[in-house]
Parts: sequence; C-alpha cells; structure tokens
Amino acid sequence: MSYAFTRDVSIDESHYGEVRAAIGAVTPEGLIVHLVVRRDGGLRYIDVWDSEAHWRRFHDQRIGPAVQKIMAAHGMTRPATSAPYAPMEVIDVWVAAGAPREPGRDVPGAGSAPRLEGIHHLKVHVTDVRRSALWYQRVLGYRPVVEFTEADRLVGYGLDHPNGGTFLTLRLDPDHAADTAGRVYFEMGAPDKASLDELARHLGDLGEPHGAVLRTPVGWLLPDLYDPDGHEIRFYVTGDGAPTADRPARIHDAGPNAWIEQLDNLDLAPSA
Repeated sequence: MSYAFTRDVSIDESHYGEVRAAIGAVTPEGLIVHLVVRRDGGLRYIDVWDSEAHWRRFHDQRIGPAVQKIMAAHGMTRPATSAPYAPMEVIDVWVAAGAPREPGRDVPGAGSAPRLEGIHHLKVHVTDVRRSALWYQRVLGYRPVVEFTEADRLVGYGLDHPNGGTFLTLRLDPDHAADTAGRVYFEMGAPDKASLDELARHLGDLGEPHGAVLRTPVGWLLPDLYDPDGHEIRFYVTGDGAPTADRPARIHDAGPNAWIEQLDNLDLAPSA
C-alpha cells in the first residue's frame, strides 16, 4: 500500500543541501517521488513511497545518521520536539515516463515489480537418488514427498523440510553430478547464529565433516558440508552488514575471508 506525507521544516536550502549530500546519491528502494518546495518560514517536503516500511527503513538507516552528522558538524543539539509528518491519502501518482534516473538504477519500485515469493525449489543432480534422499533425510531432516519416474524407472525425489528449508528435488544425472562435484552447489539460510551452532553440533554427532561457524562481513557462515556427490552446502545467517537496494556494496573475495566495501551506487552501464 502506498504511503505519502508532507512535512514543513524550518530550514533553508543550504541546510537541506548539506543533509541531502550526507544522505548520498543512491535512490532509496521504494521511493516514488520526493519533492521539496519553498514556503514561508522554510521548506515543505512531499513524499510518496511504495510503503511506509520502505520510508521507515530509509529514515532509520540514512536520514537519521545524516542529520546527526550535520548537527554535530555545526555544534547543534537535537530539539525537544521536531516538525510533524502529515500523512496523505494517495489517489493517483503520475510520473513522466522520461523522468531522469540515475545510471544503473532504472529498475521498478517494489510496488511495480512482479510479485514473487522466495525460491520454489532447488534441483540437485545426483548419481544415486535413493542414496542422496537418505542422506538429506538423515543429515538435514528432509522428508521424501514425491517420486519421479520415467518409463517406470526411478529418476528423482522431491523432498520437503518441516522447519523452513527450501523444497529440494533430487534428479538422476550422473554426468552433471560429476561435473559439479567439489563446487558450492547451494547456500541455505538459517534464522540466527544459535541455529548454526546447533546445526554444527548435530553434524558432529552424526560424524559428518563440516567447517567451523565463522563470522563474515554480512553475517555468519557454516561451510564445508558435502553431500554424497561432493556438492558443498553452506549455511548463512544474514547480518546487519548485508547489502540492500538502498545500501549497495562490493564484496571482495566472497567466502569466509571476504571483506565489504560500501558504495554510493552500482552502475550497470557497460564499460567503455
């Protein structure tokens, strides 16, 4: 649901320009339009967003720190009260098709992007579908719920997970399985570090070799679990430092030894 508001502030254009520069040039995710107009005694903001959640995230992550930085630079303290936000009911938003956009940011807002919901399933190519199904059941708790056959020959299983794991399909394909052995085949999510520690203990109790739980620039990682065909499975917990659409970054040497560099924007234009 779209979210819009106006706000009257008692600052001039020069102060607004300082805050705007401190926020940065990257267009925030979910922003539809931001207008600043002059009024008696200051400025008026008029904003329209894809949702209030987008606005709140932008305010907390970028506006707040920018304002604090400018106030500190001028030796100012935050006033006891601040200018209120006046919500508006959105009837229609008409933005010109040729409205300028930043390079590499010509992407739809959340409200106009196609509706998607996570990953439907992951396909794993294996040399022995029964062996692999039993391993995923024993080690990660997956449950076989569908069987695939071709000309009465077993060629795969579909596995669901009772506690949040993505649906898996195991597909008989020895050649592809051999080609992908030793590679990071997929990376699963986990809700928090405690769940990774619990998983590590569980794998140890089963005698399954695995890596240690590691801290990375974007969260926590448990690497180096291998299925019967040698596909590496990694488990991640997303942390506060993870990049987002309004906080892009460059990750150097992705993996346990990665380091992260914050960027003002990601330019998708082809290089000269």
